[in-house]
Amino acid sequence: MDFFENQDQARRKTKQLVVLFALAVMGIILLVYFFVWLVLVNFQDQYNAQLVSPSLWNPLVLICSTAAVMILVGLGSGYKILQLRHGGVAVAEMLGGRLLSPDSQEPGERRVLNVVEEMSLASGTPVPPVYVLDDRGINAFAAGYSPDDAVIGVTRGCMEILSRDELQGVMAHEFSHILNGDMRLNIRLMGIVHGILVIGLTGKTILRSVFYRDRSLSRKRGSLPLPLILLGLGLLVAGSLGSFFGNLIKAAVSRQREFLSDASAVQFTRNPQSIAGALKKIGALGSRVENMNAPEAAHLFFCNAVSSFSGDFLATHPPLSQRIKRIEPDWDGTYPQIEGLKTSPVWAAPPGQKPLLKGAVSQVGQVDPEHISYAREILDKLPEPLLHAAREPYGARALLFALLINAQPSTRNAQLRLLQSRTEKDLANETEKLASLLQSQGVEIRLPLLDLTMPAIKELSPEQYTEFEYDLQALVKSDENQDLFEWTLLRILEKRLGAHFRPAAREFYGFEALTQMMEETGLLLSVMAHAGHSKPEEAKKAFDQGADFLELWGRLPFKAKQDCDLKALEQALNKLNHLAALEKRLLLGGCAASIAFDKKVSPAEGELFRAVSDYLNCPMPPLLPGQPLINGLLQIRS
Repeated sequence: MDFFENQDQARRKTKQLVVLFALAVMGIILLVYFFVWLVLVNFQDQYNAQLVSPSLWNPLVLICSTAAVMILVGLGSGYKILQLRHGGVAVAEMLGGRLLSPDSQEPGERRVLNVVEEMSLASGTPVPPVYVLDDRGINAFAAGYSPDDAVIGVTRGCMEILSRDELQGVMAHEFSHILNGDMRLNIRLMGIVHGILVIGLTGKTILRSVFYRDRSLSRKRGSLPLPLILLGLGLLVAGSLGSFFGNLIKAAVSRQREFLSDASAVQFTRNPQSIAGALKKIGALGSRVENMNAPEAAHLFFCNAVSSFSGDFLATHPPLSQRIKRIEPDWDGTYPQIEGLKTSPVWAAPPGQKPLLKGAVSQVGQVDPEHISYAREILDKLPEPLLHAAREPYGARALLFALLINAQPSTRNAQLRLLQSRTEKDLANETEKLASLLQSQGVEIRLPLLDLTMPAIKELSPEQYTEFEYDLQALVKSDENQDLFEWTLLRILEKRLGAHFRPAAREFYGFEALTQMMEETGLLLSVMAHAGHSKPEEAKKAFDQGADFLELWGRLPFKAKQDCDLKALEQALNKLNHLAALEKRLLLGGCAASIAFDKKVSPAEGELFRAVSDYLNCPMPPLLPGQPLINGLLQIRS
């Protein structure tokens, strides 16, 4: 199953979640209705009024009970969803996580950050912030609505006890959740289940208030408010039923996804021992998380974070032994004796083994060891000043400004003067130094550097980011000639940081078909064709090859270069983002076919192709030398 099929399945899982939630609420409504009817029938004589008939069927009581339950569940879910509006950051802070500085030099923290950076660059996703939980159990989680607002959390036990290989296996598992849409499903599950649990909390509140009142007033009045006690008990029972349903929903939704993520981790690293070794150490030391909010987030973790009185029946994760057996069928069932941290060398392909690279489109949402090695090579060859700048907020701003500085001296000087007039002098000077350093580097590092700055930029306050965003736009407009890379950088920043600084905007599942967006598809293919060809007749042939791949030859409008406005392209991509997942795969295949016309990929084409994929929420790993864009269609030249 590839990325697009996983996205389609995640959409179906969301529908199943809605059905399960509706069934749970219906069961709670019936139980609450019964207790309300019981209270009214048995205690109406105290009020000398005929409140209800002895018949169990009473439409008015049913309507009132339904309304009350729906209001309580709606308010509970709404509150939790509002609380989690900041996505992964909200979850990490709720669990007591401490944000790691992207520039941390503490050995254990640096090791985790390096692995996360490698996995991000290898998968084509923005580098997520990393939080550490002060628990000795070995566990981790990924949380957020999309890759743009995702965070990674690790316990101190995970950070200190696992070897680098094992840590990479755990991170591969968590990145699988990021890539396959599981995070969005999991965080919605937290909001929905909390709404069900509010019924029980209401019952507890009623009983607590009744007994508090009894202690203070019983000597004066000599009686207990029995109707309220019975109602409180009824809501408590209904809440227990809701808790059961909530755990059942978590188990139904998450357990199979854990098996799939384990399999993806093996596929990403081609090293089964990495994740199997981590699971065995968990078997020896445990994975418990002590935070009081851990139960409601239990389904997010790598392994069971809390104990379950019902054993494996309602557990959010499959039994540990089953997970290990699926990865390592010959496992003897014994867990290792942990004596301390034992690092192991980074896994590499066996000597002489030539990697079989898949097409770039089929690699969307997937990671191969070759991509991890490529990411490590990029990180290793980056000059230390660039790496240091990317990992802290001040330097990250200067680095992003530097990526936009023009190489032409007169334009460059004008841009630097503009920065000095808009920002502090030291920031402009740092930008100039980094721009000079960037001139000696290849263009292939531009997007990786952009990815690396994400955690540092997210440390800015909303006011600082707004000012920074205005400065970036002013820098782009300064030469009155926005090129594709400038447009790409601004669009990627807007998309990846918008979810963090403007959490109201969320990713959604699309349902539209490609044939419903012919104008937008034609514009995208036209821009792609002109990006790689200066001659109009060559661009038209590249466009036709893409249209033919989509089986829309002669039906899509080809735009002349002067009509390929980047503002219009942005609007087109916003609409194309409504496409169903499998339709997006087809569209990216058409873009790849257009690029493949001249049997080479220019820097502009490669960056635009990855930016379009990113804009459509289809994270694409870096394009590797020798890799086809579509299997058998085009080999990328180094």
